Amino acid sequence: MAEFAVQSAAMFQLELAVGLLTYNLICAVMVQSAQRVGLSPWQLSFSRCWRRIREALTLGLPTWVEMQGLGTDYLLQQLARCTLPRQRNKVAHEPRKVRSLWRSYPALHGDRNAARAKLLAEMSELPVS
Repeated sequence: MAEFAVQSAAMFQLELAVGLLTYNLICAVMVQSAQRVGLSPWQLSFSRCWRRIREALTLGLPTWVEMQGLGTDYLLQQLARCTLPRQRNKVAHEPRKVRSLWRSYPALHGDRNAARAKLLAEMSELPVS
């Protein structure tokens, strides 16, 4: 949904509604899959789940799955395997700034470590309510 190739407002609204509906359906299936195996839905990768669902819709499911009528169970089991990769050196607080100027975040000038230290200092000065 990065670009909309439509020429009327009505078609834009329709395409946006279909995109949001698709996104919400994928998220609902991800939640159901995660609950089945005892994971948090936040541990699943949206992109990987979307690829698995798109693959199942375009290529179909294996024949043995369709013959036994286990389509939903099989798909939910496959989605449960779409976990996010473990990030070893993940930094808890990264400043939401980027080097390119076309994003909606403020531009990052200078060193990222200095920006991180400044952000943490600002966060520690905020009053706790």
